Amino acid sequence: MLFIPTPSFSSSFYVFAYLASLLGILYVIFIAWETSYARTNRNLPPGPRSWPLVGCIPTLLYLALIKRMDKNRMVKYFTEIYGDVISITIFNQVTIFLSHDAIKEAFRNPYLSDKSIINTKTCK
Repeated sequence: MLFIPTPSFSSSFYVFAYLASLLGILYVIFIAWETSYARTNRNLPPGPRSWPLVGCIPTLLYLALIKRMDKNRMVKYFTEIYGDVISITIFNQVTIFLSHDAIKEAFRNPYLSDKSIINTKTCK
């Protein structure tokens, strides 16, 4: 006959260990959610909702697999909702997309295009 030793711990120890591990997992999820939320409060253009650790991957997968959109149609879809300048977070990496009109405006504006500004009033 095979003898299997049973642990001398009571069942309340296992309940305590289960609850402690569950609270630890919830704490890690909460910290990840808070850090992701803090990143979204930066001065960024609007964009789709970002999830902790994965960013907009669930939204992009939904649009790609369920709605059958390719990447160009996704960007067009987001610009229709959020405007000409959008930000998308993927694995805590922020990517900013500009429309054609926003790029033209940036190159025309000397304060945005890093062109030297000449003050003609002081030149003689």
